[in-house]
Amino acid sequence: MVAFWIVFHLVLIGIPLFLYPIKINTDLYSVLPASHELHKVSEAERTLSSKTTSQFYVLVGHENFETAKKASEILYAAIKEDHSLDTVRLYVDPSSMQEIQNFLFAHRYQMQGPEMVRQLEKGEVDRISSDALSSVYGAFQFSSLDNLAKDPFLLGENSLNRYLSSSLFSSLAFGIKENVLVASDSGVQYVMLSGSLAPHVSAIAKEGHIIGRINELCAKMEKETPGLRLAFSGVPFHSYESSSNAQNEVMIISIISMLAIIVLFILVFRSPVPLVMVIGYIFVAGLTALCCTLWAFKEIHIFTFVFGTSLIGICIDYSVHFFMDWKSSQENKTGFDVRAHIFKGVILGFLTTEAGYLAVMLAPFPLLKQMALFSFAGLLSSLLTIMIIFPNLKLPTVEKRIVPLKAADILLKVYARIFALKRPAWICIWMVAIAVIISGLMRLNMENDIRGLYSMSDHLKKSEQLAARVMNLGTSGWFFIISGKSPEEVLQREERLCSRLDAEKEKGQLSSYMATTLFVPSLATQNHTYSLIREKLLPSSQNQLTQLGFGTAENEQFLADFSAASKAMVTMDSKLPSNLGPMLNTLWLGKIDGVYYSAVLPLHAKDQMVFKEMASEMDSVYFVDKMTDIGNELTRLSHIALGLVILAYALVLVVLSFVYGFRAAFRIIRTPLLACIIAASLLGHLGIPYNFFAIVGAILTLSIGIDYSLFFKENAKTMRTTMLAVLLSVVTTLLSFGALGLSSFAPVSTFGLSVLFGISFCFFLAPFNGTRPQK
Repeated sequence: MVAFWIVFHLVLIGIPLFLYPIKINTDLYSVLPASHELHKVSEAERTLSSKTTSQFYVLVGHENFETAKKASEILYAAIKEDHSLDTVRLYVDPSSMQEIQNFLFAHRYQMQGPEMVRQLEKGEVDRISSDALSSVYGAFQFSSLDNLAKDPFLLGENSLNRYLSSSLFSSLAFGIKENVLVASDSGVQYVMLSGSLAPHVSAIAKEGHIIGRINELCAKMEKETPGLRLAFSGVPFHSYESSSNAQNEVMIISIISMLAIIVLFILVFRSPVPLVMVIGYIFVAGLTALCCTLWAFKEIHIFTFVFGTSLIGICIDYSVHFFMDWKSSQENKTGFDVRAHIFKGVILGFLTTEAGYLAVMLAPFPLLKQMALFSFAGLLSSLLTIMIIFPNLKLPTVEKRIVPLKAADILLKVYARIFALKRPAWICIWMVAIAVIISGLMRLNMENDIRGLYSMSDHLKKSEQLAARVMNLGTSGWFFIISGKSPEEVLQREERLCSRLDAEKEKGQLSSYMATTLFVPSLATQNHTYSLIREKLLPSSQNQLTQLGFGTAENEQFLADFSAASKAMVTMDSKLPSNLGPMLNTLWLGKIDGVYYSAVLPLHAKDQMVFKEMASEMDSVYFVDKMTDIGNELTRLSHIALGLVILAYALVLVVLSFVYGFRAAFRIIRTPLLACIIAASLLGHLGIPYNFFAIVGAILTLSIGIDYSLFFKENAKTMRTTMLAVLLSVVTTLLSFGALGLSSFAPVSTFGLSVLFGISFCFFLAPFNGTRPQK
């Protein structure tokens, strides 16, 4: 049998590790069913996120501009050569705007805005001509007239004005002063430094991380420069802060809980053998679960790790009951006698728990199937270890088979008094309990709002608020993604979307938007614009030039230049102004799995539903509100998971009814179910959402709680050692998971509290399924 155990684990662990690298999937879109339309653009969204989530901004402010600029230059000098940064920018090239102006002038016959195109289509040549003449001869003339003979209708100026009034440039409050971007707020001058992390650099906190060093440098400058104000914005700052806090919390909680578990095991068993065996056995079960999941899915989702922590609690339960009998029973001759004594309770607990995981595998969600397989495989490994390896351990000598039972005796006396209560007292207790439970359930919120899963510190929150006010960018948490079989198809579809956005802009639904076609129109649009200018404006060119004081020679040159411009079409492969590079690199997502994508980002948008309906009416245009979509799908997934688990326990009830009879089986099942209901009610009273992470805790409660009931049912004749074993299991489980309720990270805290409440009430209710203790 030991050989079978070795071969079994070598196959399940060795083959997957040899065939597949350990790939952890952190994509939240994996929670969506395969039929969900956003799966079509999940890779494009991930590409966009990888570009935007690495970017950060530091605003360095002071009432004196020179002081603010000097401080920003000190910070820039300290980090500009750092290899952790892909880009870092402080200075603005004075020639960059001229470069853009030259580019727009060179392509003035192709790059005109919708308003100019409409005027040309309507044949409003006189209006275009008079507007140009008014601009030239007006009292206030800011445009250069150096190229007037080449551009008598001021098409280049029109392109530039559209460029400046659209997109990001109409929203940003920054201007250029002494080659840096500067904005004013409440009398403070803010200089902007921007940058992005290198692709190989994670925002997860670690020693020497660039974000940590920026924080330290800025803190030092604030101390050394009175009146200096700093604001930080960007995902890297949030990721660094949350991961730093999480690492500190996990380290503290893990150390304290592990030390407590070690002390408990040594005090109870007075031997290092159980502790060493349990640690090794949990490690083997976890590794088996990981490898089986890799074998089946080629990757493992980060949520699966959260769910899979239930293995630790269940493994500890089985091992504690083995070692409690191993250490306390005077009748056992070998470890196989211990196995025989606990066999029925462990097997029934195993089968009922595995039935729950099998039911979850029926869900139409790959993520749920993965979670269930992870736990199923790990639990099977733990059972085989308990039944095959542990019985080979040498038993302690008879005189050393003693465990401290004082705590168990105290608890049994308490239960004896509870059982002795009269009927009226029980009625009052139940009435109060039911009223409290129902009240909490009525307050329960079962929505999954991803935004509520992260709570930033007050310092970072104020910093983001200041940066948002100063920068005045106005981006939303949602956007559009456009797909197509070719770049041209994407650009044409994007232009149709932009036309709709322009209409909403006139209605006041948004201030502007960022789109690739603002700078690189489709070839169809460029050709159309070029043709309109040839048909409508060229016949009037001689008259226009005459009114501007030019003759026939200038008109001939103008016509020759126009003819030559027919080949000057702009594409994504054209040489574009360097200043447009970062923006277009963000918006144009390019070719992904054979399909081309771009993104359009609305600015200062109001009614989200208007834009969502807009996307639904357009082909290959997707409205992406990642947080809402994933939250809704997590809620749906949570409901399905609960339904499947309830179905599984209904089946378990049928199976246990054949073993114990319906009444006894119902008493066993009711303990974890009632504990989960009470835990949910408590979360409702505390105002904590009953989200996906709380339900994962409930599933863990159901898996472990039924074991407590079975152990009390099967070991009624050894109630003292059973109580001690269950108590030790509860304490170790609560130390492992319940302490997570103290975390400041909302998902971890919710999961921890759900386990804490659920396991506590499972323990309280489980003795009611055994022989009642007597006074």
